[in-house]
Amino acid sequence: MNLNFITFNVNSQLNPYAIPWNNHEEHRLSEDDRSLFITFSRGLPIPEIDIYNFFSWKYGNCIEYIYIHRPNNSSPPLFGKIVFKLCVTLYAIMGLEQEVRFRISSKSLWCKRYKKRVITHLW
Repeated sequence: MNLNFITFNVNSQLNPYAIPWNNHEEHRLSEDDRSLFITFSRGLPIPEIDIYNFFSWKYGNCIEYIYIHRPNNSSPPLFGKIVFKLCVTLYAIMGLEQEVRFRISSKSLWCKRYKKRVITHLW
């Protein structure tokens, strides 16, 4: 059996002592750029665990944390915020849409990109 091998001399310009690049941590966007603003139907809030389980089932281990605004009075929550570990998850969910609706536990969850609001007082 005659095996012929071709060898190539590769002159790499890469630094063999460089620290490996980690896209997940090094180039992470701000929390606001990785967040969705969520709203519930009036009187029908969805527990954090149900939201977490839904998005984990659909997109994998993607959620950093979920915040649900709970008013001081006894009224049910109306809105919240989901912060994802990576912004790519946000784009996978939203695409080019302004608003997306999901059904979780037979309840509606409305999502849109989070925009930080600055409150200014005019005196």
